[in-house]
Amino acid sequence: MRTITHDTHTGPGTLRLRLPAGSATLVAAPGTDRTSVILAPATPGDQAAIDAINRSTVLQTGDQLSVTVPVPASVGFAQTVVHVGSGDVYVSQRGGVVTGSVTGVRIEGDGTIVVGSGSGSVVSGGGVRAEVRVPAGQRVEIDSDSADISADGPLGEVRADVRSGNLRIDQADDVELTTQRGDVVLGRVGNARVETGSGRVQIGRIDAGSVRTQRGDITVDAVTGPLSLETGSGRVRASQINSGSVRTQRGDVVLGRVGNARVETGSGRVQIGRIDAGSVRTQRGDITVDAVTGPLSLETGSGCVRAHLAAAVALQAKTGRGDIQITAEPGIAIDRSGLRTGRGEIRTS
Repeated sequence: MRTITHDTHTGPGTLRLRLPAGSATLVAAPGTDRTSVILAPATPGDQAAIDAINRSTVLQTGDQLSVTVPVPASVGFAQTVVHVGSGDVYVSQRGGVVTGSVTGVRIEGDGTIVVGSGSGSVVSGGGVRAEVRVPAGQRVEIDSDSADISADGPLGEVRADVRSGNLRIDQADDVELTTQRGDVVLGRVGNARVETGSGRVQIGRIDAGSVRTQRGDITVDAVTGPLSLETGSGRVRASQINSGSVRTQRGDVVLGRVGNARVETGSGRVQIGRIDAGSVRTQRGDITVDAVTGPLSLETGSGCVRAHLAAAVALQAKTGRGDIQITAEPGIAIDRSGLRTGRGEIRTS
């Protein structure tokens, strides 16, 4: 185990942590000016991790602390072709971590790659556990090939680039998170930019920003500013969106209270509780809006459109194949001129 400390003198400073593999747990504590980093083997007695900890470099400049854990000397970087079924699968090993498109991969002591029935990354040695304590409002930058990152307490800016691993941030003013494979969970954040290749994203409260995942669900409980949500394959759920856009190539979209937003999905149903203005378009899937309070355009290539007018507003609804059903509050006239279907019925009441 190795303990590194650094005192700041002009307010919250910056911590830069490079961790090839393992995990990092951070706590931001008000009322302290000291940053401490404790490095320990993820697996007790792991000699590769112990050697990496001993060779770690520390740079202290002003209110900035940089800690770099090197790749264990016994485990470098290699790319191996594993023959699985009828195709070749590329598997990379770095810092004792195996990543690739096959499941259940492990490396034996002699370097042999074995394909089993498990899943996820496999650490064969050299994993380091970092326990970090920083002042409230600290800027934190983390870079890792494979590590789970967890942070509690109020942080300033957070930058994390993790090839494989889960990210959880309790509070931060500004976050920029990237992971190729792993879940992202945010509590209360200001501006946020989140990208993940494969993994779900869950946000409690966000002021503004963007979330993008190639494969995985996105859930947002509350947002106060413009927000862009996009997933290649997965469901999007948000209880509130003031302005912005929602896009999914394949997956349902469920929104609660919407201000002005653009919603697009290639294949999936769209359900909105209340919307002030915007547009909804899906190539294949039903569209349901419980309350329309402003100008709105609804379009589906194949599916039904259902909407209820809570105010006398301009509504455009179009289906290539599917019924259109529009209802309205008492005393509100429905203009049928904006309703069109290629194959289906139009009903108003």
